[in-house]
Parts: sequence; structure tokens; C-alpha cells
Amino acid sequence: MSNLALVALFGAIGSLFRFVLIQAVPKISYLNFPIGTVTVNLIGSFFIGVVASLFERHVISNELRTFIVFGFLGGFTTFSAFTYEVFNLLKTGNYLNLFIYFFFSIIVSLILFYIGYKIVKILV
Repeated sequence: MSNLALVALFGAIGSLFRFVLIQAVPKISYLNFPIGTVTVNLIGSFFIGVVASLFERHVISNELRTFIVFGFLGGFTTFSAFTYEVFNLLKTGNYLNLFIYFFFSIIVSLILFYIGYKIVKILV
């Protein structure tokens, strides 16, 4: 099986896990807050850290890291790649790129979401 197919397979499995947790967690928490999404992102961020550390110590291969981080955890969390890339920018001390990355990933993404939302609201 190709690496691309394995990333897709791992991503599909991660998405199923995310769906199950996002459905289950609010039923046990009774909070009026997206606790399911926060829960999967916190769990995913923890495991991204575990995988990154295992990879740096040569315990797992680059291929396995890719399948887990970009496949499973990419499907499981809503920002696994974001967390991984922010950590790498912090680790290298590249603060200008970190600021630019935060700005575009959060602020510009919210602005574009709003523009897309308004366009559809106007047209439909």
C-alpha cells in the first residue's frame, strides 16, 4: 500500500475517533461549550508531542510519524499540523515566522471565514 493511501487510511480512522469523542464528551459534561472539540485537540496535541519526541530520538521512522501525525492525528484533531508547526517554530526560535503563522492561521482564517459566510448569506 502506498504512503498516500496509508495517510488517507490513518486519517479516516482518526476522523472516526474524533466524531465519536465529539458526540460522546458533551453528553457526559453538560457544558454549553464545544468541550468535545477541545478534548480531541488536547488529546491530539499531547500525542503529537509524544510522536515528535519519539521521532527525534529515532524510536519511530519518518513514515510512521507521517502516518500518525498527518494521518491519524490530522484526522483526529482540528489542528494537529498547526500545533506541530508552531512547536517547531518555537524550538528553532523563529519568532517572526511564528507571529506570521499565528496571524494568518488564526486572524486571517477568521476574516476569510466571515467573508465566505457573508457572501453566501448575500447570495443565497
